[in-house]
Amino acid sequence: MEIATRLTAILPSTNLDASEAFYAKLGFKRDSNYPSYRILSDNNGAHLHLNKVAEDWLVPGGNPFGVYLYTQKRAGCLTWRSFASKAGTQAVEHV
Repeated sequence: MEIATRLTAILPSTNLDASEAFYAKLGFKRDSNYPSYRILSDNNGAHLHLNKVAEDWLVPGGNPFGVYLYTQKRAGCLTWRSFASKAGTQAVEHV
């Protein structure tokens, strides 16, 4: 079996359930579930890992992590700001 080359982002999350729900609206589904780690993927070959971190670990305006997702899917009226506020991060609003 040949393995395709790919790059997977690992993102910190203070709330794995909220993070997974956000990415589900963009077409991601859970592949694996561990107590402090989730592995998600979509039908186009994208993979995303979510790593649980302490509530005070993410500092608004100081989060060095990010990911760009280019997709035809729209998450309705969901904005990144609405999700980021739950995670305690600063975000630029994108619809």
